[in-house]
Order: sequence, then structure tokens, then C-alpha cells
Amino acid sequence: MVLKIGSTSSFRHKIKENETTIENLRIRDISYYKTKLIRKVIEKEKPSIILIINLSFVFDRAIVKIAKKNNIKIVYLAHGSLTNPESFEYASHKLDT
Repeated sequence: MVLKIGSTSSFRHKIKENETTIENLRIRDISYYKTKLIRKVIEKEKPSIILIINLSFVFDRAIVKIAKKNNIKIVYLAHGSLTNPESFEYASHKLDT
């Protein structure tokens, strides 16, 4: 089973469901666990690996710290912004400045 925690949805607004399944992917909001502490969720689920796409927020850094403490591997999937192909030439000249 793969579990994805949509960790901040219920932090910002009310949600209709705190658990759903899409194909074989079970998706849970952190409110499913009746806590706002990601440490409790990670320690309860005991994942063997955590995939993460951000490292810029305190919440993301907390996940990394908790994973290290619990010997859980972290895979960081770096994402980037898309460049408009029409302005790529112009933008590429600005990269070194």
C-alpha cells in the first residue's frame, strides 16, 4: 500500500473527506489521525521511505528531521518552474546574472 498524506489541506480550510482511494493510492489528510503533529503520523505509519517535493517550509524540514531520527529514508523529488518556450531565449541570457 502507498499512503499519501495531504498534510496541509485541513490546516487551511474545511475538507469534505479525510480519506479517499484513487486506484491503489490511499490518500489521507492529516486530520484523519486527529492530530496536527506530523511526528505522530510518521511514527504511527512507520514508513520505510518518505517521498518529499518541498524543503522550503518549516513543516517539510520537520519531516526530514523526524525521518532522520527514526532512520527512515528520504527521497527528495526536486521540482522546477516551467519556462514559456517563447521567452526561453531571453530568459536563458539572464540566468548568469
